[in-house]
Amino acid sequence: GHSDGQDCVSPVQLERKMFGGARIAMVACGGGHTCAISEAGHLFSWGSGLWGQLANGARTDRLAPGLVDPALLAHAPCVLVACGANHTAVITVQGSSGHVAADDASARHGGSGGIGGGGTTLFTWGRGEDGRLGHNDAEDRLVPTPVRGAWQQEQEPAHTALRARQALGKVLSSVLSRSRSRL
Repeated sequence: GHSDGQDCVSPVQLERKMFGGARIAMVACGGGHTCAISEAGHLFSWGSGLWGQLANGARTDRLAPGLVDPALLAHAPCVLVACGANHTAVITVQGSSGHVAADDASARHGGSGGIGGGGTTLFTWGRGEDGRLGHNDAEDRLVPTPVRGAWQQEQEPAHTALRARQALGKVLSSVLSRSRSRL
């Protein structure tokens, strides 16, 4: 993410200007890519894009953080991101305040602190091998694609984010167990 393609042996802080001046609330790392969510709920991605895991519609790498087009996520703020080896998952909440606070304990535990209410959507993209994206197929996705399923049932606003986190956990647990069985 330093724009130079070089490995770093010690931590190097990324400048806010690399994120359009936005403050970052959450970061997730995959096998060769990284994603970050700003406090306003915008998603940034960079690194390896071989399987489409950067959500830029192509299989290209990105050396610096790039904003994922909000239209690809239905203009809903992102509240949680997770990266697998070659794929990415994001939870958005339609109608939320759009503010994600990294230190907001109620948000982390599914309360209404900044992310409750509205419709929750789980999007996945990247390498689809073994059904890891949750779309009932093994197709790669180069852009965020909503995952349809029982987890989307109507919920009280305070439970919406918690239910989405549980669904994301199930998807990722399935992915991890499949990945480990191949080692």
